[in-house]
Amino acid sequence: MEVRFATVDMLSRAARLALLVVMLNLPALAASSSEPVSFRYRIVDEMISLTGSLYRPDTTKPAPAVVLMHGCGGVWSLHHEWATRFQAWGYVALILDSFGPRGVDAICAELDSGTSHSGHLTARAF
Repeated sequence: MEVRFATVDMLSRAARLALLVVMLNLPALAASSSEPVSFRYRIVDEMISLTGSLYRPDTTKPAPAVVLMHGCGGVWSLHHEWATRFQAWGYVALILDSFGPRGVDAICAELDSGTSHSGHLTARAF
């Protein structure tokens, strides 16, 4: 059996990888703030409400923006973690929650079973 010891090059690669991991996680560790937002609009004859959280970077200059939208499981803490990262990177991040205003947390089980949630709009193709 051959025993191999770490070389300087291997340690250097490990150090660079560790630094990259730390750098990618720094925005998530930074203090962030969000503000609640809400939108109302009409689809055909039905008024729809969306709520969300808006994360703005610490700048007065115009900034690029991203919209984070949930799936059938609703908004998770991971959405807020990503919004915090985008905010730290200089983006405006908007998390939209289409379930909250309707009192729905998730619809994954209903989608799997083929049933429909009351007040759940079927997606429309345009």
